[in-house]
Amino acid sequence: YPLVCLVSHDCVFLDPLIEEMGGGRGQTSLAGSLLVATYAFTGPVASRLVSKFGTRKVCMAGAIIAAAGLSLGSFTKSLMGVIATYSIVTGIGFGLMYIPSIVAVANHFTQKRSLAIGICL
Repeated sequence: YPLVCLVSHDCVFLDPLIEEMGGGRGQTSLAGSLLVATYAFTGPVASRLVSKFGTRKVCMAGAIIAAAGLSLGSFTKSLMGVIATYSIVTGIGFGLMYIPSIVAVANHFTQKRSLAIGICL
């Protein structure tokens, strides 16, 4: 089942995930909510890493971490496994990709910077 659907509230895959994982609607939806929370709380760490290593290295590290989290999440059979891999690991990877992408766009565009950042967001 696609785990991306967990972020959405009215998902066609939510009921099969509840059946498969054995949790309730709230517990299963928690995976998507924790993904967004982890993604957001990774921002300050990502900005510090961007200052130290640059946007490209941090963004690539985030992509590798997110890919690992999604890959591991697709093999898990328990709800706690989904929360650990999809929510936490993938959330960290997404957070490490988000901030560097905005910084890279802001540094690249001198004219029409606000438009470029608006498209990036």
